[in-house]
Amino acid sequence: MVSDARNNVTVTIFLALVLTSIWYTAGCWPYQAVAGPLSEDLVVSGDVSRSSSEGNRHEVALNQTSLIVLREDDNSNIVERGSRGSRRLAARFPAFEMPVDEASYPSASDFEKLKDVEKRVVIYEDEDDFSNYRVKLSPGRPHIKNKYVTEHILELQTIPLFLEALERGTTKEGGSMGDVQISASDLLKYWNTVSLPASVESIGSGDVNKRIPNDRIFQQLGSWAARSALLLADEEINAYKARIWQGVDPQAKTKFKAYVRAWIYDGEDPDPFLRAMRATRAVFSYMQQPDVKKKWEAIVNDVERELELIAEHIPAFKKILWGWDNFLPKFLADRSKKARHWILWGVDHVFAEIEEAQNDRRATMKDQNDVAEVLHALEESTDKGMELEFE
Repeated sequence: MVSDARNNVTVTIFLALVLTSIWYTAGCWPYQAVAGPLSEDLVVSGDVSRSSSEGNRHEVALNQTSLIVLREDDNSNIVERGSRGSRRLAARFPAFEMPVDEASYPSASDFEKLKDVEKRVVIYEDEDDFSNYRVKLSPGRPHIKNKYVTEHILELQTIPLFLEALERGTTKEGGSMGDVQISASDLLKYWNTVSLPASVESIGSGDVNKRIPNDRIFQQLGSWAARSALLLADEEINAYKARIWQGVDPQAKTKFKAYVRAWIYDGEDPDPFLRAMRATRAVFSYMQQPDVKKKWEAIVNDVERELELIAEHIPAFKKILWGWDNFLPKFLADRSKKARHWILWGVDHVFAEIEEAQNDRRATMKDQNDVAEVLHALEESTDKGMELEFE
């Protein structure tokens, strides 16, 4: 009976996959804009075909030929490559999802050609020492082009998460938005459409429309016109920062546990789980760099200025700046708390597995003392310096 049930499930899944493939190929898949939070184990990545109607960008459909499922350990799903529309962002409301357009910005290879941008790169102080989570801003151009990516200090996904909080009237964790709530219909009507008067000051260049609130905000997060808001960063640091920002585990716990057991019982290196823990802590070392903090404060001030302009001209958004002032500190505190708890969970889990394996003849773990040293260093590091608090 169990075998028959498994066979039935297998056949059902196979047929579902076949039908899904046919619907995508035929272009019959219902409209949806997939983005938002990364899942524990995988995310969906692909290009977005932009609407030809400048005033109705919410009519955006997926480029169905480039729909790709990427596993969590493949950082290409979340690193920042530089071309507009390379990743799908969307605000997820109960009734629908609203695509949110990022601004185009220079890629890592573009940085090498530009003369008016900083060539400094966010890298580890010591790439090979997993107990050293500290980062530095290295002068000069990167030596390994593909290892470095464009880094938005204020992550792009902050904006759709903010829009979702505005629609709910609370943060995702239930925190107050200062009695600010904007309906999904008003967000759809005004946020990504030509809703500002023609008299507003110009901003950016190229594909930027000064009358679209979304365009004005994303320009300030980092773009070709606002290159000073960007840095280059080690791809690993950038990827883990993106996952922390989304509020998911930096490395899914199922994968973390599998890596630990592979080290203990299969003779594998401990690098995969130690690297994840070090990278998670390194994100906060990076955000505490004095020059990064200065850039952060400038970016947030620019965003607030744009929100003030938007509030002035769109009655439905008259309290949007107050909503942002309530959202951002709570959002950052939550991300810091979750990342810290994940590191401490990881430390406890590894030590518990080591203790359990002490009398197990199957255990083949190596470098146990070195691993313990790294774990103690990372555990101690969570006592301070993991705050995301800015003036």
